[in-house]
Amino acid sequence: MTDGTNTAASKTITSASSPAFTDGANPVVASTSPADGATSVALDASFSITFSEAMTTTDITTTTLGRSPTFALGSAVWSSGNTVVTYASHDAWAGLQIYTIDLVQGSINSAAAGDSTLDNSAIVADPYTFTTVAASSGGGGGGGGLPASMTVTAPNGGESWAGGSSHNITWSATGVTDTVNLYYSLDSGINFPYTIATNETNDGSYAWTVPNITSSTVKVKAVAGSLNDISDSNFAITYTTPTVSVANSTIVASPTSVVANGTSFSIITVTVKDAASVPLSGKVVTLASSRGSSDTITTVTGTTGADGKATFNVYSSTAGTSTYTVTAAGTVLTSTVSVVFTAVGAPTTPGAGETPTALSVGDLIKSPLSTSVYYYGSDNKRHVFPNEKTYKSWYVDFSGIKSVTASQLQGIALGANVKVRPGTVLVKIQTDPKVYAVEPGGLLRWVPTEARATTLYGSAWATKIIDVPVIFWVDYTFGSDITTDQHPTGALIQYTGTTDKYYIQGAERRLISTAGFTANKFLLSNVLSAPTTISYTLGTPITAEETALTRIY
Repeated sequence: MTDGTNTAASKTITSASSPAFTDGANPVVASTSPADGATSVALDASFSITFSEAMTTTDITTTTLGRSPTFALGSAVWSSGNTVVTYASHDAWAGLQIYTIDLVQGSINSAAAGDSTLDNSAIVADPYTFTTVAASSGGGGGGGGLPASMTVTAPNGGESWAGGSSHNITWSATGVTDTVNLYYSLDSGINFPYTIATNETNDGSYAWTVPNITSSTVKVKAVAGSLNDISDSNFAITYTTPTVSVANSTIVASPTSVVANGTSFSIITVTVKDAASVPLSGKVVTLASSRGSSDTITTVTGTTGADGKATFNVYSSTAGTSTYTVTAAGTVLTSTVSVVFTAVGAPTTPGAGETPTALSVGDLIKSPLSTSVYYYGSDNKRHVFPNEKTYKSWYVDFSGIKSVTASQLQGIALGANVKVRPGTVLVKIQTDPKVYAVEPGGLLRWVPTEARATTLYGSAWATKIIDVPVIFWVDYTFGSDITTDQHPTGALIQYTGTTDKYYIQGAERRLISTAGFTANKFLLSNVLSAPTTISYTLGTPITAEETALTRIY
């Protein structure tokens, strides 16, 4: 050994004479299990990471380990001098699924003085991936002894589909008899929050009406029992400008009878919708009378707004009946509406000399001579609320109700009775102690036990019961009893300790955005607090008005 001055056969550096040494190298990941690129990994295999030196164990949390697709980890178990962390408990992985693990560098530190953050650039790929083994199907049978498998064959990458068009999703399944659930992703398969169909027959094909959106990172996922597969690569959906639907667009006149004095008028409201009943904005609308120049048509709003509506006022000094035809964005609607112009001095609806109240679809109306409140529908009819409690399942208070004259009200034909809003309250009649939940269409489902009522509606469930007048009981029909802890379709829930609100639709929970909550006129008073033990499949979010959710009669 040479000390720079003297040479000797040997020298000993003692602890007393040596300087202090510091290990300044950052820790690295020495290995992982499963290893990067591993295949056929067992669905319940332990998950572990081996570091090059002892680590600060409190740094390793579920938030420092990114996982795609996500799966819940149990408690971390450290061994080998805090160099190995193992998760023996975790959610079962899906079969034939590629998983990606990302170690959040900068958040994981060595326990040794002088060392700092994880440097994972040289030893193990970060992120790293592994592929699980094929799961066995709960359905069993079939396949001639081959392992159970599920493979999406179309769309499998590279396709370009027009929004609103129809295409077949196809898959092949071996040894699988379960029904199939289909989902789609807009982030290259990282998440699949959008439901296409559930409980479909496993026949290898499903006709999908493609959503009218624009995205180049779409993938489809097929799930059957514990098996699943996704499109190998991204495919694209291109937004297409929706066309006017002559079947779904409507035209309404209010009132339908006015005096032919050249000043009294009827308001004609046109609502332009597409084939999916979505209101279309920016569409130019024109109105024509069957009597030509005998009528005066004043355009109030000739281009549809966000609600798809255009409005006109019509006058005449000539008695008779005019039929009005609508052209929207160059398309002539099949629906028409008629207005009767009565001679001056003749009886009219509303009464002679009275100024009509302008009405639009969705207005709440009543006469000063009665306490009854009606909903003015797109069928030009008034639909009565049987009682106050039925009304308040839809509206929080009585503000916004329009007062119309008795003669104008009488001139509007009676329609269907309004039923309790689905999912909001429980109903019964005085002559029967049975309590029922209400689903869309007035379908009643018996809640057979207090325990189930408590689980679904809370300890104060009895305060949510309203009596339906016997004469209106015939408006409802009866479905199956509620024999599981699942809320009825139409219920609004919020899991304990969270702020997100969901709409229950069958076996799905659909996240409601703030805009969707307002647009569909949901009420906070109808939101149920749900225990986390009740689970649902995540469905398509509700971000705007959906006519099926707001239909009142």
